[in-house]
Amino acid sequence: MSLKAFLPSLLVLALSACAVGPDYKTEALEPANITTATDGAAGQKNFDRSRFEGIWWQQFEDPTLNQLVTQSLQGNRDLRVAFARWKAARAIRDDVSNDAMPTITSRVSSDLGKGQIPGQTTDRVNSERYDLGLDMAWEIDLFGRIQRNLE
Repeated sequence: MSLKAFLPSLLVLALSACAVGPDYKTEALEPANITTATDGAAGQKNFDRSRFEGIWWQQFEDPTLNQLVTQSLQGNRDLRVAFARWKAARAIRDDVSNDAMPTITSRVSSDLGKGQIPGQTTDRVNSERYDLGLDMAWEIDLFGRIQRNLE
């Protein structure tokens, strides 16, 4: 057997070896705790949260409403940030995972026309042409770029 017959498969095998890499490991992160950073412990200064947040609900002068809004702001501050980060990470993951899917495009067209063939006939000839197309293209993950982006 000739080496020329095995050369394409040998080349693909050699290039696919470039896809190796270390497995991704997530770092252990501690959740942010705003209350411990601003409670005056360890020489840290307290700050007035009302300067940074709108206090539109206080115009109703309802102590129950004020108490409920204060409780919800204290309890949900970290939750809102975590939810926003989760949504952003999910959108990035969905965008990267779409790279592994094929790209599909379609087209439809039609042409109607009348023409005359000189020298053959004096009558006009009607012509109709219809075109329907569907194209699919996808990227082969030869070097593992898409898989590494998903990790």
